[in-house]
Amino acid sequence: MDDLINQHIFKVGIGLAILLSFIVYGITKDLRLQKQLEVERKQKAEVEESRQ
Repeated sequence: MDDLINQHIFKVGIGLAILLSFIVYGITKDLRLQKQLEVERKQKAEVEESRQ
């Protein structure tokens, strides 16, 4: 009985770790995309200023 509980806790722990890694990956990917968009916007603004 005790072994069964330990196995269940272990499986739940692995599941939570995988879920957490996906969440962290999604957040970091989103932040990287936002930074990239910000850089592109700055470059466009600089190009517009240099044209004037």
